[in-house]
Amino acid sequence: YKASLSAEQIAELVENTKRLRAFQETPSTQEELEKIPLLRLSDIGKEAAPLYNKEENVDGTTLVSHEIDTNGIAYIDLLFDAAAVPGDKVEYLGVLKGILGMVDTEHYSYRELSNEIDIHSGGIYPAVDVFADTAHPGNYCAKFEMKAKVLYAELDFAFDMMEEILLTSKLTDEKRLYEIIARMKSRMQMRLNSAGHQAAANRAMSYFSGTAAFGDRTTGISFYKTTELLEEQFDDKKEELTGILKELMAVLFRKENLLVSVTAEPEALDKIKERIRLLQKKLDAACAEAAGEETADAAAGAENAGAAACADRADKVSALHGLAAPLGKKNEGFATSSQVQYVATAGNFCRAGCTYTGALRILKTIMAYEYLWTNIRVQGGAYGCMSGYGRTGDTYFVSYRDPNLGRTLQVYEGITEYLKSFSVSDRDMTKYIIGTMSEVDTPQNPQAKGARSLAAYLCHITQEDLQRERDEILSATPGNIRALAPLVEAVLKEHCICVIGNGEKIKEEKELFCEVKPLIGSGSDGSQPG
Repeated sequence: YKASLSAEQIAELVENTKRLRAFQETPSTQEELEKIPLLRLSDIGKEAAPLYNKEENVDGTTLVSHEIDTNGIAYIDLLFDAAAVPGDKVEYLGVLKGILGMVDTEHYSYRELSNEIDIHSGGIYPAVDVFADTAHPGNYCAKFEMKAKVLYAELDFAFDMMEEILLTSKLTDEKRLYEIIARMKSRMQMRLNSAGHQAAANRAMSYFSGTAAFGDRTTGISFYKTTELLEEQFDDKKEELTGILKELMAVLFRKENLLVSVTAEPEALDKIKERIRLLQKKLDAACAEAAGEETADAAAGAENAGAAACADRADKVSALHGLAAPLGKKNEGFATSSQVQYVATAGNFCRAGCTYTGALRILKTIMAYEYLWTNIRVQGGAYGCMSGYGRTGDTYFVSYRDPNLGRTLQVYEGITEYLKSFSVSDRDMTKYIIGTMSEVDTPQNPQAKGARSLAAYLCHITQEDLQRERDEILSATPGNIRALAPLVEAVLKEHCICVIGNGEKIKEEKELFCEVKPLIGSGSDGSQPG
């Protein structure tokens, strides 16, 4: 293109670029800014949104109900604790999630199963999630879930289908398994190339965080590498794959592991409790069968025999491995054919003795719309930039579709000094608080309210914690933001970085990394702890 331009046209482009740069770097005047209408803090409610958690015991199974007006719709979540999963099989939880509901079962082909679910429900599907323990930073619980959304009249259908999928899915159709694995790999590859910021941020945190390491191994880069290997070597690994999946199903789907979450009105709970009791018996029977309990005694007393067999198996499996441990500091550069980068740095402030505060929610807003926005998006040319601050201390800064690499890391390093000298007018501080509250008070439907309540329950977040955070946000001053400088400094000192981006760009700045490897294709996935 440049060769087609005259000297005058090139000079004009250079001059226009200079004017654009000057415009980008020139802040709006105070007079211009004050023309924008602004709410008052007194217009914002003082009370934190309530949690809807009612815990009860249903014959040994914990039921957490979220009694909300759902207009006759039940949102059911069967959560199976994954603590007994062997540590070297964690990636296969993600594989199992992708397979269940997509293969034939005892009574349905996978196409019939999909049609029945579409006709009678708003969706029935598996999920894998991890919940950080805010009361004990560093601890977490991992769950394999089966979710359903149905009208009350279809509650029996929902449980029948969830039981069908969990207990009778067939893993013998090799052609179908390969199709699912290949599709998983393809979708992961597209997501990593087009939206790699999430994977990069989580990978950087996985160097020091077990919670993030679990996420990386079930939904992130390590998981992608597993699907890639399974597709490439499917003929050699198909029997091993089937065996691992069957092992996971036997380890996971036990009455002892089950927790049930239901978002519904009280009128639906009696039927749900009835179905929980039936599910318990089916889980015990399936577990007894898997353990080889095929005698008349097992048939006559499946509940006791199954529970004993499962407990014995759990003891043996639990002794093998823990769940996902942090990977160890790797500072990886994952090379792709893309022309842009996803540049992440991460650390944990709790390890430096700092504690979570609601002011961090405001810092997220300030970073997104001021410091990172100006330096990375406006001046640096990236499509986006963001940060996150967890209650357990896990923190990240990441850019999205960024033409830069080292420059962006330098911008992150400047956050501490920016915070030390942070000073804004009352109007601007109010603006940041309002922007933060717009995220805190995002309207939620009944399903989202139930999910929020369940997450708080599993993460040990109380109503008092939420109210304290809200109070800290609404009362925040510039001084509270300046006080975050040591916290951010502690995060940045850990210098855990991960970049997904252009291979040539990464090679040019390879001194920033401990490891440089291709994202797609051969190369160590680094999924095991360092």
